[in-house]
Amino acid sequence: MQLLYFLCSIVYTSITTLVLSFIIPFQALLHGLIFSRVTSSSSDDGAEPISLYEGIVYHQRRHPIPHSFKYQFRYALIDLDRVPHAPPNHLSPDEARKITDTNGPM
Repeated sequence: MQLLYFLCSIVYTSITTLVLSFIIPFQALLHGLIFSRVTSSSSDDGAEPISLYEGIVYHQRRHPIPHSFKYQFRYALIDLDRVPHAPPNHLSPDEARKITDTNGPM
């Protein structure tokens, strides 16, 4: 009997996860962009070195005990390649690339 319960639980969880995974993109389309972008003052090439993102994170757990929460967040993303000068006691883009052993954008 426990084996049957275990198998049914696996099937139920798999189907629920699959259905909820398909619903997420549709919710994002219905509610607009997940991230609303706000930019800082203009720069020379039109692209901003600092971008501010805000949104809402929603989490829901159904098993073993139902629990859900949501919270708002704000992130500041800084393009280190386009800032006028690095702040004191911070890595420059070239130093960050050297430490991380990469050659991509920072």
